[in-house]
Amino acid sequence: MSAPAPIRPATLAVSRSHFGFSPDGREIACVRTSSEASTLELWSFAARSARPHTLRTRRFGQLPSKARASEPDLVHHGKAVDPYAQLLPLGDGRVLVLTDRGELAELELIDPLAPRTHILGQVRGASGYLLPSPSAAQLGFLVAREDPEQTAVWRLTDGPPGVEPLVRLPGAVSGGVWLDTDADLLALNLSRPGHAVEGVLADLRRGSWQPLFSLSPGSDDQILLHHQRSKLLLVRSTSTGADRVGWVLLDGAGSVRFPDRLCPTHIPLTVDDGGQRVLLRRESGALSALDLYSPRDDKLTALTLPPGRTGDQAHLNGRTVRVPFSSPARPSTLVTVSPNGSCSALPDEPGPEQPPWASADLLRLGGGIEAIVYGGAKWRSCEHLVLALHHTEGALWHWEFHPLFQDLAAVGVAVIAPNHRAEDGKWGGPDLAGVISLGHHLRSQRPGLPGPILLGGGHGGRLGLQAAGSTPGLWSACVAMAPLLTEDDDLGRIMAANTAPVLLIHGSRDETVPVGRARMLRRNLAGPSVTGPSMRYFEVDAGHDAVAAVDRGTLREKVVAFCRGGLAPSPGVR
Repeated sequence: MSAPAPIRPATLAVSRSHFGFSPDGREIACVRTSSEASTLELWSFAARSARPHTLRTRRFGQLPSKARASEPDLVHHGKAVDPYAQLLPLGDGRVLVLTDRGELAELELIDPLAPRTHILGQVRGASGYLLPSPSAAQLGFLVAREDPEQTAVWRLTDGPPGVEPLVRLPGAVSGGVWLDTDADLLALNLSRPGHAVEGVLADLRRGSWQPLFSLSPGSDDQILLHHQRSKLLLVRSTSTGADRVGWVLLDGAGSVRFPDRLCPTHIPLTVDDGGQRVLLRRESGALSALDLYSPRDDKLTALTLPPGRTGDQAHLNGRTVRVPFSSPARPSTLVTVSPNGSCSALPDEPGPEQPPWASADLLRLGGGIEAIVYGGAKWRSCEHLVLALHHTEGALWHWEFHPLFQDLAAVGVAVIAPNHRAEDGKWGGPDLAGVISLGHHLRSQRPGLPGPILLGGGHGGRLGLQAAGSTPGLWSACVAMAPLLTEDDDLGRIMAANTAPVLLIHGSRDETVPVGRARMLRRNLAGPSVTGPSMRYFEVDAGHDAVAAVDRGTLREKVVAFCRGGLAPSPGVR
């Protein structure tokens, strides 16, 4: 294939985007979030030129009643859009929205022709996700944990009862592919304490379930993707001790095949209409790439994309691919890869001019550490260097757009976001020992300069506080945003030896870590002495995820100002 064309600027590109695809791939819903507003848009590809239709928008700080006269076409203008909401376009202009409200999952139907939104209902469940329906008899389905020991599947309809439980399974459930066109037979992956992961079949009509795919008693066996017309089923298994991706035709004529061309990091995204080609995302540390695989002739073709991060949903029409894409200097957008290898972003016409975003490098730092670095070679000489720790345990930094890192780079603060590769080849974040070892390495590379600034939210916030207290004098500061705190936490004791200034930020509506625990930690860290390290504490009206991921521009202002040595709002926060 020829080299791809550069991705052009697009008005779809903002600091954070979340996409949802309709079952046929012709409609794509998107929540776009910037420092100024959050917007829910629907893009239709039924016509030759795709155009957005804005369904909902709200500028931050704007009251719901204050709609602007210049936006007469907006539906539900002024209602807040959750940046983390899950979206499912239905293919007819309507969009299902799933909003996580702590222990409650709220289901909402947005119709551009209706005067107001339609709340289908709320269910008590966590870690929920939406599944499209293969039948027009229902809007879709919800899979969510009712409690630590049970997961339920609900049917969603636009008439009473709106949300209806169908089957409950004992454990945690992931995935979900349909084995029929009537929305009766749903294949899921079930994880239970003391059991390996197994593929199971849920009969939604009867409200029962049974084992479906398990190659050996001790192996993790998962069902990944199913194509109705061709009966092609893609699976993952560790039955031989190694993680393998395979496929089988559900016609009873053959067994599961595990081609050598498919690697353990391949994730099937979608299948073309004829079931002839499978689009796979291939993971490689921070980077991801796309491959087309033809099961019939066991042929794997790499698609040509700029280095970056592709989304977990896509549409494949022949050899044309539409997929979300992002890179450190490219905010999230939707790209189209054509058969000739060219790559373009929505919309067709260029958007408003913007100053260039900071670029990043991918460096090997030894000890199994791969790091995304903002600041180029100057990170060794910058006065301020941030060591960023991921807010989710076990997660890794991806080669994608990070608004906070861009804001830090804009004021001359270098950033290192490390990933660690374990001996078994799996990637994740460094543990406490790894963070401390990396801190010593960075200090040795910057003689005479201040130590790194620890920065993390959630899990990373706790890890940063632990490192600051365990190795005093190694760090110049510590920023902890909604750190994971336990009821009887010993962080106060660990931090007693800390010598670095601390910025602690917590959400007053944190549903994961009650704000009272952060207030207690603040009192412990401040102490009675006025000679110890400075302690700065902020509470914001937000939940856990928004604070841990520094999702709002006002939060980023505080963090950037602290990291460059002051409290005044910093310029360039977008």
